[in-house]
Amino acid sequence: MAIEYFRCMMCGHEWEEEVEKGKDVERTCSQCRSNSIRRFKSEPPPKE
Repeated sequence: MAIEYFRCMMCGHEWEEEVEKGKDVERTCSQCRSNSIRRFKSEPPPKE
């Protein structure tokens, strides 16, 4: 298991999640329910 970081491209909500290597899961934002999610392998870059 690895921790990966995610950001919703619609509302900007960021979160981290434990993910199983090799398993691709469709995610939705818990704030706005969008499925426009960007994944970061390490800590996400600072917001601009």
